[in-house]
Amino acid sequence: ELRGKVVLIDFWTYSCINCQRTLPYIHEWYGKYEKDGLVVIGVHTPEFAFEKVQSNVEDAVKRFDIKYPVILDNDYKTWGAYKNQFWPHKYLVDIDGRIVYDHIGEGSYDETEREIQRALRERADRLKLTGSVPTTIANPADAVSINDGMRRSPETYFGASRNEFLGNGAPGKIGIVS
Repeated sequence: ELRGKVVLIDFWTYSCINCQRTLPYIHEWYGKYEKDGLVVIGVHTPEFAFEKVQSNVEDAVKRFDIKYPVILDNDYKTWGAYKNQFWPHKYLVDIDGRIVYDHIGEGSYDETEREIQRALRERADRLKLTGSVPTTIANPADAVSINDGMRRSPETYFGASRNEFLGNGAPGKIGIVS
């Protein structure tokens, strides 16, 4: 069913703040390019046990107003097939089923959208479709920019090697609890 379509595969998990920040862009791309042959598939691959619960994922899909299909990858089979190691991670697949672009993490939204446009123009040319693919770049109103100088709230991990985000932390230095 996906032959002849351009597919954006989004590996994500609902409690990941980095994944959440990409959603406004994916929503906009889906709405903007679906008529041009873009298919978006969310591959929900859990990081934590509570993210494996189907009803939790269903609630998150509703809360984030996701309109494209989301598959549950609780056993990491799709994740493993792509040899993926990151959330979020986007793969763009052309009409021949080849991965033509991938992006790890947040950011580079302009670049990702231009690659979507390029793949859709190639699709239109090869299939001799009329009309044109939009060339404007999305700027979702509800998006949070990671480059706007706002104070960031990185995830905090414990252990001496990751002691960089705590107020008195120094990477690699073991602290003493008194």
